Amino acid sequence: PVSELYEGFKGPIKLYRPRRGIFRVDDTLDPEPAGRVFVRITYDYERVHSLHKKPRSKCWPNQELFLLNEKACWGHEGVMLQSLFIRILEQATNNLPYALSLTNLRIVGAAPKGATQIASVWKASKDRFLTFVKYTGREKQFLQACRVSSLEKQTHIRGLVKRLIKKWEIEEETIKLRRGNMPISNAYDEEAVADPSKFRIAFRGYQAKISVRSAVNLTGGGLFDILDPYAVVRFRGSKQTPFKTSVLQDAGSDPVWNCEADLLYYGETALEISVWDYDKYRSDELIGTGVVPVEQFCEGFEGMVPLSLPNGKKKKTMKQMMIIIGIQWPALEDAPPALP
Repeated sequence: PVSELYEGFKGPIKLYRPRRGIFRVDDTLDPEPAGRVFVRITYDYERVHSLHKKPRSKCWPNQELFLLNEKACWGHEGVMLQSLFIRILEQATNNLPYALSLTNLRIVGAAPKGATQIASVWKASKDRFLTFVKYTGREKQFLQACRVSSLEKQTHIRGLVKRLIKKWEIEEETIKLRRGNMPISNAYDEEAVADPSKFRIAFRGYQAKISVRSAVNLTGGGLFDILDPYAVVRFRGSKQTPFKTSVLQDAGSDPVWNCEADLLYYGETALEISVWDYDKYRSDELIGTGVVPVEQFCEGFEGMVPLSLPNGKKKKTMKQMMIIIGIQWPALEDAPPALP
């Protein structure tokens, strides 16, 4: 039997063939010996990959994601951003050992337990809402606000997912202990992931996926010279070619790039971002700079980075310049380092 063919087996195996009758092969008779063959068994072991294993899954069918206060609005991000809104929320698990899938989102109008007030929910159709936004004349600004609020909701979802993962793994360990088995290993070790010194060593030579999404409240330009912004991203001190987005002609103070690129990481301590105003006839003008330290991007990053004015420039407005970026890291076992 195959179960007895252990690694390194070496020896003879008896061969048999159907016994021949007078005129033809008779299958009803016992087989007759046909000699022996000497074999040696060596197994070619394949490295275990996450795609070869059945993923663990857990479903929370009625999990509360957000608590809406009085006069709060829900659904405008989904109307303006469409399917991108759900993708932004699901990206909350980037660089976590689990992937998130959100389905059947719904809103429930209910008063708190023990309260006497009545909860009311007003609903507006998608067409009427889009018509209203169009006639306000601030469709672009509202779309940008929806992107910002979606990233804030993503941060909230990430914290909720971490708590649910921790609770789930504790429940599984409890079940193992009750059955008399050893407790399972904790697949989510937040402290190990968040240690910047270990991260700088472990991810040296790996590629980070950088996503430059948009910016808000950029200052510069003039009445007849609207900003033509582009962004440049590099790891501090890196000698490799930086990542440069496309130039957006006459984009103004709230550009939307949605550009992605990979940057090699060699243990740098910060990611530097600079936003420039393109000029065809003169040197480009620096609008602002921002920094994301390793303590923030070692777990992945998705959010807004404040931009500071270059030295010598005075602030023209009270609004803070911000750029929205994303940083994703591959799994250690899935991406071999690309060291030179």
